[in-house]
Order: sequence, then structure tokens, then C-alpha cells
Amino acid sequence: MKSILAKNSLPILVLFCLAFFSCRKEITKCAEMITTYKYLTPVSIERTRYFTDPAFDTIKFKSNKGDTLIFVKTDCDSVWFDEYKSWNNPACGPYENVKNLQITNTYKTIKGEGIFKVKHSVRAKLLIDLNAQDYVIEIMFLGNHFYFFEETFYDNTYEHYIGDTAVGDTIFSNSFFEYSNFDIESKVIGVMVPNLGIITIRDSLNLVYFELIK
Repeated sequence: MKSILAKNSLPILVLFCLAFFSCRKEITKCAEMITTYKYLTPVSIERTRYFTDPAFDTIKFKSNKGDTLIFVKTDCDSVWFDEYKSWNNPACGPYENVKNLQITNTYKTIKGEGIFKVKHSVRAKLLIDLNAQDYVIEIMFLGNHFYFFEETFYDNTYEHYIGDTAVGDTIFSNSFFEYSNFDIESKVIGVMVPNLGIITIRDSLNLVYFELIK
């Protein structure tokens, strides 16, 4: 009788063990989040003169319509913006927070109407390649927003490379352009010169352009 009970209880014990272990949740091992910092290098900051040359505390542009715009720097601040990197496991939070430095010059319009602002930061290449990192210089002029990535500076194979650009009596070399907000249909381009800054904004749809006065 005992042997029969023992034989009958063995399958039950096996089933119990299988059920017990199958119901156990796997313990998720999550790494502790670390924080790293990405700084703007001196070489990067010198890509334009907005943050290094007091002469660029005042920016002047003239238009082909006869208007003159004058902007004076009122503030320069720096912030860190967060970029969290996460595992593919939803049970884990971010494993790294990359803090990217951004500096911003804000200008006040003292003649004419509009805005002028310059941002320089280490950030992902939004709208182009989310996996890439680059130093980017953003310029807001009137209603336009231009993004200039440093990896394109001095690259004469870049599709937007111009080379020499004349502004008044001055010829600027190694110039290249970007569309406002990456929008080709806008027909608005901003022309950048390495180690200087934006020298002209051209709206071929409305036949309006602005040129830097220095």
C-alpha cells in the first residue's frame, strides 16, 4: 500500500516542482545609472566668433530692401541638457545620463524688428541621424532656424558647400549653407563661414536677402 502511495505521489511532486519553478520570476539585473559630461572644446567654441570676439556682441545686417537690423547681445548663459541611454529591457531604467553642454547668446533688437540668437551645443543630430553626435551651431534669425554641424566645416565634398561667397566688397571662402529648419521648400538658406559666423540669409521665394555688415 505504501509503495503504491509513493508511486502515485512522485508524479504529483514533479508537477508541483515544475509549477513552482515556472511561476518564479526571473530576477532582472539592472546596472546602476552613471552620469557623464560632454563639454564644448575650445576648438569647437572658436568655430564662430559669437562667443570669443567682443566685436560680435553687436550684429548688423542690411537687406536688399534697404532695411538695417542691429542686434546687441544681452545675455550669455550655459545649461546642461540630458540624454538618457536605456537598455532594451523595460524593467530597467536608464543606464547612463549624458549631460551635454549648451551655451546661448541672446541678442536684443535695437534697430528694426526681429530676433537673433545663437546656440552652440553638443547634441544628437536631430532630423538627420539620431545615432550620431556632433557639435552644432544653431542660429535663429527673424523667423528662421538654421542648424550648422561642425563636421561639415571645411568639407568641400559636402553637398551644400559653396566655396567663395561675396558680401559687399568682401569675399568669404569655405562658405556653405543650410536650409531653415532643414526645409528645402522654404527656399530660405543661411550661409555660414567657418571661424566667423552666418554672413547672409537668402529667401529666394520672396526675393529678400540680408547680409552681414562688419
